[in-house]
Order: sequence, then C-alpha cells, then structure tokens
Amino acid sequence: RLTPLHSSQVWYDLIDSLPFQHEGNKQGGARIRCKDAETLATCIRWYSSAKLTSSDIDFVDRNEWDENMCDFDPRVFQSFVWAEK
Repeated sequence: RLTPLHSSQVWYDLIDSLPFQHEGNKQGGARIRCKDAETLATCIRWYSSAKLTSSDIDFVDRNEWDENMCDFDPRVFQSFVWAEK
C-alpha cells in the first residue's frame, strides 16, 4: 500500500506483458493506469477473474488455499511495485 503525500501525485499501472489476441488477429500486452488504490483493487479483481479459465475456477472452487501448493495454484500471480522520485 502506498501512502501518497498528495493523492494526485500517485498512480498505479497494471501491466500485462503476456500477449493476447486483439481484433484483426494482432497480439499485444496491456497497460491499465489507475488513479487511486480503490480503482487498482477493482482493476486487479476484474483482471484476475478475466484471466481464469473454467478449469482454474473449478480448481479454486474445489481447493482451499494451501501455501505449499502456491506454485500450481491459479490464484497466484506475480507483481512488482516501484516508485519514481
């Protein structure tokens, strides 16, 4: 969680560098800019649910979270946070 000095000075970018199909059979990544933490939380929920396949959802429904299985659990994703001064 970032605590900005002034809320207008901080933004969050959700970047997906894995290719996906666009219209016209083009491939590309995505960058979504969120202007506050609430928008970022909403974006992450939408993004993660859009990436889960039906078999991923079945896995999540059938299995409780187990930290020892995190390498195989579709709920896990990698993220980075950085700041510019």
